[in-house]
Amino acid sequence: SALRSGGNGYGTTIDYPNDRFWSRTQIHHLGQGFDAALGFLPRPNVTSYRSENWFQPRPGPQSPFRFLRQAFYGYDARAVVNSRGQTETWSLELFPLSWEFQSGDILEFSVTPQQEFLPVPIDSAPGLTLPTGRYPFQRYNANASSSRFRRWRASGEFAGGGFYNGRLLETNAALDFNSSEGRWQIQLSQNQNFGRLAQGNFVQRLWLTRLVLSPTPYLSLTSLIQYDSVSSNIGGNSRLQWMFRPGRELIFVWNRGWRQLRLRRDDLTLLPESEALILKLRWTLRY
Repeated sequence: SALRSGGNGYGTTIDYPNDRFWSRTQIHHLGQGFDAALGFLPRPNVTSYRSENWFQPRPGPQSPFRFLRQAFYGYDARAVVNSRGQTETWSLELFPLSWEFQSGDILEFSVTPQQEFLPVPIDSAPGLTLPTGRYPFQRYNANASSSRFRRWRASGEFAGGGFYNGRLLETNAALDFNSSEGRWQIQLSQNQNFGRLAQGNFVQRLWLTRLVLSPTPYLSLTSLIQYDSVSSNIGGNSRLQWMFRPGRELIFVWNRGWRQLRLRRDDLTLLPESEALILKLRWTLRY
């Protein structure tokens, strides 16, 4: 971090990482002038607190819940306090149900009461500004996913409830396919947000497609295309990675973006907006 005025940052973490009982407590402080340098700093001049505690039983063969590989019951509590002693954010995510089945499939449900304090107005969506104030609300989340070891893997998530001075519905869905040899993978996913606030309504959508080809353990090609309805942009990313020796690899990246004109409601015209070619050589010296 940069050692200018208020450039201090410190923290501590206490872990109890065990299979049946799992616990973690964290405290981090970031000064006003803290410079993350190689990272991203979302909120300076705050002290953040986090506490997680979990009871994770594994039912035995005689248990009526023997269809479960492991269950998880616990909570995740967070708080962010600014330098004036104001609690800007607090949340308590409670997990009354979080099960991993013997098949590897997962089913979860959580409830999250929370509060956000806005010291200044913020834009929640284009054209919608939330005024300064405290906003208590409660969110509900349910998600399910099939085992990551299956050739076909599906996941879905539904979240609803309050959102600042209104309500927000979130839906996420993904479908993955892995070839039997693991040489190629394909993923389709979509995220949608439907918000209703006192200032107005908004809809945000994101669609993503990812393809991974790995003809050998040393050569892989990853291509991604995504579209979001807020910016009306389509972004493409392709990365070719060749590891010709352990610790030595050549990476070629191509990024390209297109912007949707939308002169009319049914206008699908796309214009090239950005393009970049990046070549990277990584060479590790061992001595």
